Amino acid sequence: MFNALFHGSTMLTEPSENDREIGRTEHFVLYTRENDSDLSWAISEMEQIYLYESSRIHTDFSEKINVIISNPDTGSCAPRGTTYFNDPTTIFVFAGPNTSKEQILATFAHELGHSFIHSLYPSLSDIALNEGMATWFAGKYWETWKENSLDGQVRSFINEQSYLPLYLNQDMSQAYEKSKECLQNRDILLTELASFIDFLIREYGVEHLSSLFHVQQPAIIDSQRFIYPPDYPGIYGLELNQLEHVWFNSILE
Repeated sequence: MFNALFHGSTMLTEPSENDREIGRTEHFVLYTRENDSDLSWAISEMEQIYLYESSRIHTDFSEKINVIISNPDTGSCAPRGTTYFNDPTTIFVFAGPNTSKEQILATFAHELGHSFIHSLYPSLSDIALNEGMATWFAGKYWETWKENSLDGQVRSFINEQSYLPLYLNQDMSQAYEKSKECLQNRDILLTELASFIDFLIREYGVEHLSSLFHVQQPAIIDSQRFIYPPDYPGIYGLELNQLEHVWFNSILE
């Protein structure tokens, strides 16, 4: 989740004097905010995640990123993490004493993915592709948390009849609107989108995906806001629902 889309404007979006610094690495400064857990183990783990993600699509950061681990929100559809593109970038991971190490690392990896996306694909305004790509960057850390591969999780969704069609969920409303199923739907859609993006990379290459990510920006015409969808047919020769069908069948093979 990025740019505080689902937070109120009163949230502090950078380290404050009340935040306790617990470590520095080559790429991060790690703080805790209102969190009494021992999180010193996370310092070296986060640097390993950086090396893993930067090698997936070769890129690097020149400035350190602030990482703040804070107590989780209590709402029914609260985020597990969010990223603010300040100067420098600040990543929040929301975790309490009962939050597993695997969830903390997967959440951080997903948010770090947003930072790489922001650097590599600044015109990517499509929320579904942005969230899916961030989960793809998280890769093995997401899979460790969920105890299954991306494709294996999608097969489980299909078998359990919880699969959510991508072409019907491009606005991601089921993932972020408050409901009892919100978190479940979010994890389903993020996993499906990451698996779908992995398929696009394997079958068509990163170059095609990069072209897809150059989304025409929203425009105001006669006081109306127009949002332009990603150009699947122009890049891949197929509409999204057709591409989803091809990927869907590949998952079941």
